[in-house]
Amino acid sequence: MKIDTERFHLRELSDSDASERYLSWFQDTTTQQFIAKKAETISQLKEYILEKKTDKNCLFLGVFYQGIHIGNIKYEPIDISKAQATMGILIGEKDWRGKGVAGEVIMASSIYLREHYGINRILLGVEQENSAAVQAYNKLGFVKYKVTPDGLYMSLELNSVN
Repeated sequence: MKIDTERFHLRELSDSDASERYLSWFQDTTTQQFIAKKAETISQLKEYILEKKTDKNCLFLGVFYQGIHIGNIKYEPIDISKAQATMGILIGEKDWRGKGVAGEVIMASSIYLREHYGINRILLGVEQENSAAVQAYNKLGFVKYKVTPDGLYMSLELNSVN
């Protein structure tokens, strides 16, 4: 499956996408504080990609710009019975942060989820200290629904997304 936006191409990741460049994202101190799953070797990256690819409740997509892998977006779990999916996004390439990648990718992939999976709500968790991300999510229409010591939880109703 493939999704094209104005600037980006999204597709399911394969083990051939497990590269030194991708692995370097996990060494970045800024990235490390916001990701739960860490990889230290190409082999671990390949295992993780395969695990997500074979999970029917997961959609794990790479974000590519002119063939260069710049980030990932993952929906897991996809809960068809509740018509909702939980999202995580990582813009691994520093030069692409703050340039609207997340918004463009989230909107295109959420429309795909609505049309192909019947998903009406996207959920996400974000650290309250990550004010740039919180602001970006608010701009996209995400609203806060819960705050815990672990973080801020937001949702987006897809019925309002075109």
